[in-house]
Amino acid sequence: YIETDRYDNPQALIVKQMWQAGEFVPHSPIINQRMPILPDSHLWIEKPNEVLFVEHTNQDKRLLPESQAMLAGSGIQTMATLPLRSSGRWQGIISFTWPEGYTFSLDEKFIWRRLLDALGAVVASRRALLAQQAAREETERLYNASRRLNEATDVSDMLGALVTAVPNSVI
Repeated sequence: YIETDRYDNPQALIVKQMWQAGEFVPHSPIINQRMPILPDSHLWIEKPNEVLFVEHTNQDKRLLPESQAMLAGSGIQTMATLPLRSSGRWQGIISFTWPEGYTFSLDEKFIWRRLLDALGAVVASRRALLAQQAAREETERLYNASRRLNEATDVSDMLGALVTAVPNSVI
């Protein structure tokens, strides 16, 4: 996901999933971590309707030397980055990387570009669903706490109702 400021300018990335060597890596230390926007991010931020293809990271003059070094240190030689926007708002990015240099064919680039058209809406829809579920759970929790408070016959019952209303992550 992309975290934005109030003007919809990307401020940070939050990794939600990682796929490596043919399988998901659910316990990667970077999952759900807030990561800064890199200096070279302008390459996809300024062209949100285009796939960013970097075919040989160590030779691509668009990349800063420190970015080239970071990518080389991560074993990345090729990448395709899909900036995801829907309804004029940033949703996230999907980056595919390869450990060896690769030149994308015209047909491959065409397919990547068609993927870009649909993915922003899919991610926006999923984010809206998750927000709706969270709001429903919060409403249910507050309703149950209110019901228990109304049924309370003493201070102990009232405290019990309040304690159950507070999410475990807060306690």
